[in-house]
Amino acid sequence: MANTSSPRTDIARALRVARARLGIEQAEMAERTGCSASMVSLLERGMRAPSAELLAAYAATAGVPLSEMLRWGEEASAP
Repeated sequence: MANTSSPRTDIARALRVARARLGIEQAEMAERTGCSASMVSLLERGMRAPSAELLAAYAATAGVPLSEMLRWGEEASAP
């Protein structure tokens, strides 16, 4: 099976993991990060790339350094 990992898919995974670890719905993550629920959905599916500010807001909401949160996406895509 081919590895379908890319920076965008790794980031999308990291965002999903961050929200899942909090146990909250997309609407609540949107409220906490200051964007719309539809944007959260697009980001978590890899359809849009987040701004640096939004990445930082996700990490702050998850209570972890941004570098740690981004590793979650890479780890999920590792063979």
